[in-house]
Amino acid sequence: KFLGSMYMSWEFDAFKLSDISCGHPLSTLGYYIFHTTGLIAKFNLKPVRLARYLRMAEAAYKDNPYHNKIHAADVLQTMSVILLRGGLVPHYADPLTHLACLLAAAIHDLEHVGYTNDFLIYSENPLAQLYNDRSPMENHHLAAAFALLRRPELNFISHFPRGDKEKLRKTMIELVLATDMKQHFSIHSQFSTVHRLATTATPIEVAAPQPQPPSQANGGRAQSLSRVLSSRGGTVRDAHPRSSMPETDRSMHGRHSGQAVLARDSVTRSAGSGPISAQSGSGSRENGVIMPLVHTPIDENERLLTLQVALKIADIGLIAEGLDVHIRWVYALESEFFNQGDLEKRNGMAVSPLFDRDKPGVSKSQPGFFDVIAWPMFHNFAHVFPNAKPMLELIATNYRYWKQRFPPAAPPSSTNGSPPTHSQLKLSKPSMAPADDAPAGRGSEDVA
Repeated sequence: KFLGSMYMSWEFDAFKLSDISCGHPLSTLGYYIFHTTGLIAKFNLKPVRLARYLRMAEAAYKDNPYHNKIHAADVLQTMSVILLRGGLVPHYADPLTHLACLLAAAIHDLEHVGYTNDFLIYSENPLAQLYNDRSPMENHHLAAAFALLRRPELNFISHFPRGDKEKLRKTMIELVLATDMKQHFSIHSQFSTVHRLATTATPIEVAAPQPQPPSQANGGRAQSLSRVLSSRGGTVRDAHPRSSMPETDRSMHGRHSGQAVLARDSVTRSAGSGPISAQSGSGSRENGVIMPLVHTPIDENERLLTLQVALKIADIGLIAEGLDVHIRWVYALESEFFNQGDLEKRNGMAVSPLFDRDKPGVSKSQPGFFDVIAWPMFHNFAHVFPNAKPMLELIATNYRYWKQRFPPAAPPSSTNGSPPTHSQLKLSKPSMAPADDAPAGRGSEDVA
């Protein structure tokens, strides 16, 4: 029941799934999604081998506070929702690519050791030596995943033509390697440039939707979408109340209109647990409103770039979860970072920024992470794929929480109550230099 009502929701509690699946969130969710999307039937996947593979992959995730099987399940669910409800299927992700994207999400942190790439490199870890200091963790995730797939009893794609195997492998490699946060600004810049968007987005306080009373939500969204569509030469075609269609029944396929695609066809599931099927002629709806236009790929490079961004968004999708779940993820990540900081201290190494448990950690730095890393990427992605805009509302809620909990320090004022002088402001300006006990850029970007 939980999966039936939540697996296609923008909000998802992977912790709850772990509890009700007796500690098997990834394999349970993975098999459910492969079945419900019709991929098992489409590719005649070997069900028993697929189930075994997912269980073995799940078991290969270590019991880290953050990079664990629950995180993998969370990323898989978010990636699936982005592909389907975000409008990337089928024009950015044909069935084989869809399969590759889901597999990439499921194994993207396989056998993660709980330490950052920088730590592995500076400590001369064997993984860093093996992969020549280039994305050692991401390369290892892929190598471990493909090693499992080579085992005959786990190889659920053994019957695939060679060309399909090569395409699936190439797509998985490109997507998982892109999750290295060292590549973040390069990938975000490429995506923004291709779509002629600024790399720095309007501040969250200005751009993000404000919470609305339920009585105003539909009307406000309809007006907002009307403005978006008008700017693109379209119209809001429908504003009826939400139909009785279950929340899980969302659209997969779209219709061509030049280089744009009208809202994806609505999706229905047959009675029981049958695969999702497309029902042409009706558009996807959110609160009774036909969603804005989405684009078909400009070329193969842009298609792959978009899928990379989609997985990157899923990888840090903790910022777009419900507040309680989001907070739990943040403190799990902080705990893992502190564990690395403790090891760095024991080894006489400089402690990475935000990794010292005796100092403020990533929880206090969340507003900065939102502003600099997360929001610009989510904002630009939702600009190109407006169906993904519900994520922005969740991000705004979580951002406001951290801003209220850790408000920025007030600028100094003079003793007589007049505005601070130039010298006072200069003295109070925070230093951009790295901390005395940590090299610049060491570990601070490894947040996903």
